[in-house]
Parts: sequence; structure tokens; C-alpha cells
Amino acid sequence: MRDHRYVDELSLEELEAVVRLRRRQQRLTRFGNASGEPDLSSRETPNAGSRSQGRLSLVPDAVGTARPEGGGGTRYSAVVEAPRRKAERRPVKWRWVRDTALLMVEILAVLGLLWVVARMIGTVERVNEESR
Repeated sequence: MRDHRYVDELSLEELEAVVRLRRRQQRLTRFGNASGEPDLSSRETPNAGSRSQGRLSLVPDAVGTARPEGGGGTRYSAVVEAPRRKAERRPVKWRWVRDTALLMVEILAVLGLLWVVARMIGTVERVNEESR
């Protein structure tokens, strides 16, 4: 069961969440996700305590009733949806770990080689000075 409240009854934080959701849906529609609409049928409604953690969206009333202030038009209500479950952890990519470790070993080997060459040049110069 969804929490249907009119936009006039929403707090500022809830309205900001609705705006963020609508902008996200517009971006999804613009960038290739033609549906853009969330699947409202498969979600449960959170209790009042977790309302700030849920997802909000604006839906027009089914009847399209006139506003009680006398203005005409469609009146919107907010739907609070349950938050999504956390996505499952991706498995560790052991091949990437192995390749990264081998790259580190190779870099350390090159640095070690440069250190040995530098020490060798220093030793050769010192031997040349001593022989003069």
C-alpha cells in the first residue's frame, strides 16, 4: 500500500527528494532508458519511521480532482516507496589482483636495476679517483 499525500502536505526535504527523483527520471529517459518510470508495483510501502529513507515520486490523482482552493487542474500526490536493497557485492577479480601485483613487482625490479647501475657508476668513479 502506498502513502498518497498531496504535494501541499509534503515537507521541504520530501519535496527536494521528489525533484531529484523527477530530474533523474528525465535524465534516464533522455539518455536511453525509455521507460524512465520506476516499477511501483513490486515495492512495499515503508512505515512512517522510515519515510525519509524511502523513495518519493509524484503521481497525478486518478480522478484529477480540482484543487480545494478553487484553482483548476490536476492535483498531484506523492508516493513513498520502500528503499531498494543494497546490491550484492561483486566478486573479487583475482586476475586483476594478480596482474596488479605482477606490475608492482616489475616496477620494483626496474627501480632496483636503476639503483644498482647508479651504485656501480659511483663505485667506478671512486676506483678511478683512487688509482690517480
